[in-house]
Formats: sequence, C-alpha cells, structure tokens
Amino acid sequence: MTIIKKAILLAIAAILLSACIKKNTGYPPKISKITRPPIGSENTAKAGETILTRGNYHETKYLTFPNKVSVKWAYTLLPGKYNLISEDDVSGYYVPAKGVDEGGKIIKSSVADSWQSIQIFKNSPKLCVVTTSDNKFCKFDVNYNQVTVPEFGKNGFKQILVYNGKHENIISIGYLTFYNDNEQTRFNNTIDYDLDKSDIIEYRGAKIKVIEATQQYLKYSVINEFKKK
Repeated sequence: MTIIKKAILLAIAAILLSACIKKNTGYPPKISKITRPPIGSENTAKAGETILTRGNYHETKYLTFPNKVSVKWAYTLLPGKYNLISEDDVSGYYVPAKGVDEGGKIIKSSVADSWQSIQIFKNSPKLCVVTTSDNKFCKFDVNYNQVTVPEFGKNGFKQILVYNGKHENIISIGYLTFYNDNEQTRFNNTIDYDLDKSDIIEYRGAKIKVIEATQQYLKYSVINEFKKK
C-alpha cells in the first residue's frame, strides 16, 4: 500500500471517528403548562406569598453526581447539576449547568485537553469525558442520577396570584404576569374581595375557595386554574 493510500485511509478514519463522537440530534426542551398548587388541593400562604401560579415551563434534563467522580488521571467531575445539551439514540451529552443552584464543575489536570462534554450512554453503565480534540476518557459504573425539572425561561409566560393580606373582612389579592426569563412584571393588578358577600375568589378563570383568612395568612383550596390562553 502506498504512502498516499495510507494517508487517505487515515484521513477517512479520523472523519468517521469525529462523526461518531459529535453526531447528535440536539435537545429541544419540551414545553409544559403547569399549575401550582394543583386543583383540589388545600394550601396555606403567608401575606406576600403566591397562592396560584400557571405558566409555560421548559422541561430541562439534568445529570447529577452525589459524589466527586475521577475519570482516570485527567478529569474530576464535582457534585452538582449538568444539563443535557444534545442526544442521539446511543447517548446524551451534558455540560456543567450555569445560572442554577448547585451547578457542576469539571476540573482537568494541567496536561489534559480541554473538555467538550460528558457523554452518558443509554444502554451501558459507561461515562466518558469528550475532549475538544475528540478524544474520550471513560469510566464504568459511575453513580449518578438523571432528573427532569420544569424551569421558567425563554418563550415562557407566567401568571400568579399573591395574597396581600386582610383588612376587616376584605382580602386583597395581587395579579402579576411575567414573560420569558425576565422576572420584571409586564402587568399587575390588585383586587379586593369582600368575604361577607362570598368566600370564593374568581379572577381570569381562576377560582379559589377561602377556608380561613387573617392579616398574616390565607388558608384556601384551588377550585379552578387560570383560563387557558
């Protein structure tokens, strides 16, 4: 075999290996409409606390390590959350989560390549650190958990009712809306309800039965959620 043919074969093999490592479908998070607390539940909220929330949430998938994980001599994965960035039929790819509590961290040795992601195999107890040079450092039988968490973010819409307190027999309820991941309100309103007339709070489709109300807290049950948009 000539030197040129060998070089061509090596180049093809490198391309195929790179494709195997990087090929993934991306991870489009699912959007769920969530109401909290659930219909039929009895709850207690202090003055200033939320009594009902409805919104669009992204289902974010996290990988968590309860303990420190050493992958050969090269990498140490610290406990915390690592979010899914892409996946294929064989595995999922994770990176340390940013902007959340308890985000994870990858520490590399001084002579190791920079990391690209953590690869978790779906049908094998195998974990690999994928490097920027497309090498893999792997370990078997690693203790980890995979969880799905609803989070309010881009393209999100959230409505909430807040208990403001009670004066005589009139209770005050605040209504607020939020868009995307900006926690600044886009609309707010305050509504007063006379408990001498009714023990039912109704606003924009939401319906709440007042069980007990004081200036300090509201005990209530959820009858219906906000009107769907």
